[in-house]
Amino acid sequence: FDFFIIFTYFWRNLTKFLIFSSISRKYFINLRFLRVLKLDNNYLTELYLTNNFNGTSDLEVLTISNNLIRNINQEMPESKLIEIDFSNNNISHFYPSKFLPFSENLKILLGNNALESLDFKLIDEDSVSENQTLTIDVGDSPMKCNCETSNFYQFLHKKLFLNNETYKRIKVIPEDVKCIQASDNSTVSVAKMNP
Repeated sequence: FDFFIIFTYFWRNLTKFLIFSSISRKYFINLRFLRVLKLDNNYLTELYLTNNFNGTSDLEVLTISNNLIRNINQEMPESKLIEIDFSNNNISHFYPSKFLPFSENLKILLGNNALESLDFKLIDEDSVSENQTLTIDVGDSPMKCNCETSNFYQFLHKKLFLNNETYKRIKVIPEDVKCIQASDNSTVSVAKMNP
C-alpha cells in the first residue's frame, strides 16, 4: 500500500499542521481525497499553486489566512474548490484567472491584504461556464489607488473584452470597493474614480 493513499483515505480534513514558512512540492502530492486544508497562522510568503497543490483534486476548502503571502504564482490545478481564504496576508496583485476553470461556485476571500490590483485582463470567457459563479470578497479594507487599479475600474464598467454572461458570473464584493489615494490618503470608490 502507498502510505499517502492510506493517509488521505483516513484524513480527509487536515486542520492542524506544523508551522512552516514554505511548502515543499512533496507535502500534498497524491492527497487526492483531501477535502479541507487549513494552513492559517504560518509564515508562508509565496505560493506556487501548481507545485504545491497538484494531486489534491478533491480539495474543497483551502484556508491560508494570517500568513505573509505576497505572491501567488502559477495556476491552481484541477480541484473541487468552493472556498479559498487568503485574508490577512500581504497580497498586492491578484489574478482571478489563476483559479479558472473551477468546478462550480468558487468564493475567494481577500480581506485585509495590501491590494493594489485585481487584474481581470487574462480571464478567458470560456473558462467561466453557465451555472458557475466566481465571487471575490475584498473585504472592507481599501485598495491602494494607482495606475494598476484602472484594470479593476475597467472590469467594473464592463470595458474589458468579456461577454455579458462572463460579467454576470464574476462578482466582486462589497459592491463599492474603495481605494486610498496617495496624494491625500482620502478614500474614493474605485467605480467612481477618474483613471
